[in-house]
Amino acid sequence: MSERLTKAPMLLLLGGQDDYTPAGPCRDYAAWFKSKSTETTVIAYPNAYHDFDSSRRPAFVRDLVTGKNCDGAIDLDRFTVAIRPTGEDITTRATTYLRNCLSRGATVGGDDEARRRTPEDVKGFVKRVLQPGG
Repeated sequence: MSERLTKAPMLLLLGGQDDYTPAGPCRDYAAWFKSKSTETTVIAYPNAYHDFDSSRRPAFVRDLVTGKNCDGAIDLDRFTVAIRPTGEDITTRATTYLRNCLSRGATVGGDDEARRRTPEDVKGFVKRVLQPGG
């Protein structure tokens, strides 16, 4: 995170079933941006997994490394790492923390509904934020 933000509008497209980059922490991150007066739009596709715009069928991939069990925050202004819920500074032991919270395995693959909706959702967002006087 950083206090130096461009304030450019952001669009987050999330898979509601994503077990690689879960939607919950992404929603929290979007709320943080909103609290900093950055226009942030979140669209979640309820039945979609990670890589939902792919034409491949969803499949569990054992070798993927995921941080879904990690809850750290990197402060880019101070070059520190903290545990989000407690605020505990773990900068000097961040590598150990990551070794213990990273895990393997996640589901990736396409979702017909999300793949169909994504282009229109992106088009609507871009049109809204780029319209003159908007």
